[in-house]
Amino acid sequence: MYKKAQNPIVVIVVMVALAAAVIGGFFLVRSIGDKNREVRKSKTEVEKLMELDLDNNYPGTAREVLKINNRLMKCYYNEELNDDQIKVLAAQNQKLFDEELLKRNPYDTYLPRLKKEIEGYKKSKVTIINIGLQELAEAETEERGGYKFCNLLVSFFLKEGNGHKKTNHKYYLREDKDGKWKILFWEVTKRTF
Repeated sequence: MYKKAQNPIVVIVVMVALAAAVIGGFFLVRSIGDKNREVRKSKTEVEKLMELDLDNNYPGTAREVLKINNRLMKCYYNEELNDDQIKVLAAQNQKLFDEELLKRNPYDTYLPRLKKEIEGYKKSKVTIINIGLQELAEAETEERGGYKFCNLLVSFFLKEGNGHKKTNHKYYLREDKDGKWKILFWEVTKRTF
């Protein structure tokens, strides 16, 4: 029988196309694997809060301070935290506190009380569903004794057993000598925003 000679250009084009498909498929599979690893490596809220650099990147407004405080509250009461995580989060939280609040709540006193409070929430099966924070434009502000003060309302929406409830707090913040807003104290209030 007679065999017809194949065109060498067609053979080369087919081989290059097959090689390109194999190499392209390899990189596609690798890219998908990298994306899956990134998803698995994405940080939890607890990890993000633990890594916040509040010494060099402190929030610029009283409202931003309370946003971080609220994120910490959600982690305390909604997440399963180990002892080391609670210690780091408590230290982060205290960086938001005014010097007067720190005097009344030194770390060695604050930490055991915080752990007891977290334990109480867990036993009662209370979780924070959502947190509402008053807009800065609506906040009460004043200057007194050489200090600036800002009062903001925060609403905590809680799930307790099969029911829901809302609790409102009024946070009092004072600007320190470095221009950083710090939490002076807070109280439960009936006021809402």
